[in-house]
Amino acid sequence: MGKRYLFIIIFFVTNSLHAASCCGGGGSSSLIIIADNLSELSISSTFRNNIGESTSGGEGNFYPSSVKDHTYIHLLEYKSMFSEKWQTGHSLSFIQKNLSKNGKSASFNHLGDYSFALNYETVSNYSYTLWPRIFLGLRFNIPFGNNLYHSSKDLNADVVGNGYYQFGPSLILAKDGYLFSLLPTYSPAQDGIPHFFLISLSLSKSYVFDEWSVAPLTRWNFTSNKENLAKKIQNWDLGITFSYLFNTLYSLDIGYTDNTLLGKSINAPLAREVMVKINWSENL
Repeated sequence: MGKRYLFIIIFFVTNSLHAASCCGGGGSSSLIIIADNLSELSISSTFRNNIGESTSGGEGNFYPSSVKDHTYIHLLEYKSMFSEKWQTGHSLSFIQKNLSKNGKSASFNHLGDYSFALNYETVSNYSYTLWPRIFLGLRFNIPFGNNLYHSSKDLNADVVGNGYYQFGPSLILAKDGYLFSLLPTYSPAQDGIPHFFLISLSLSKSYVFDEWSVAPLTRWNFTSNKENLAKKIQNWDLGITFSYLFNTLYSLDIGYTDNTLLGKSINAPLAREVMVKINWSENL
């Protein structure tokens, strides 16, 4: 049954990509293998439609129909076990942006970020224990694109990916279809930008129906203020992913995420996303 649990893997590096285009990013995702596989390879494309932004007081300002702020995020991920307990994960993003605002138009295509994760399974999922599986890890992010403060294009079109070198630990709990993650991330001072930190908390639950599964997701994202540059950022993501298992090797995920539906958003973009992902797995 474990092979049929097609979790939302915290939308891969998407947590980091989502915040990055305006706010300076969240750390990379856990990039972890949960199912009984030796390795996993996935290719995904996400369409992100920024429809507005929230204020410091939590009010939402939605864009008029004349404004277009579209981002296409293409992601390649590879995760591999190299021992019974240890595993690594890699991801590389390519981003396309198309914007139109205040009489200006701009587009930009560029690599986003390379992310690397090292995870260790500290508690295994044995049938005779009530404990969840527990994974501890480290995550690193290397940017290939600009951040907001080094943008040189109209409408900040060249702000892709995180735009910052970042690192942080990860804590992942998995039990009976539930997946909980705690991802604190630190961004040290770099290129004139002061240090800041980020926290992402997420919880998903996978429900399996033969070859199909559905996994709703709730995630809270927080970015601390950047001294003399930017105020703190907070938003909630509500998402759902539908997965179809063709066989033990291949599966397809289709997901939707919206940060306008749940909780209070502060100084954050308001966005909706649609994701399609193809997965290949090498079974144990």
